[in-house]
Amino acid sequence: MESDYCIYKRIALERNGDIVPRSSYAETPLKDGDKLEIVVAVGGG
Repeated sequence: MESDYCIYKRIALERNGDIVPRSSYAETPLKDGDKLEIVVAVGGG
């Protein structure tokens, strides 16, 4: 469970060029033609 939570914290969702706040994921309606981008932050060095 902890590793799933860590992954969740590293994900950003963009809809039609606008970042969707994590607190709004469940309430954000999706429409035909919406462009979604899911970004996962990855650390490295």
